[in-house]
Amino acid sequence: MSQNLKLHSVFQSCQLHATTMQSALTQLAQFDNPDWGNLSMEQRQLLDQLAYRFGKLQDTLGMILLPAICDLA
Repeated sequence: MSQNLKLHSVFQSCQLHATTMQSALTQLAQFDNPDWGNLSMEQRQLLDQLAYRFGKLQDTLGMILLPAICDLA
């Protein structure tokens, strides 16, 4: 796979994670003053999704995208 295709693929993956995080944040914002000690299953799932995608985005950026960019130099 060429370097440009690899970067494009990794960038698309990062976009997917970021878009999914934005969607979860938008949905979470609909809950006014949540009771953090008594969250609904939907709220817990949204928080799980947000945390999971944040971790995946961070991993993809640090372990794949940045090294690939450094290889271009």
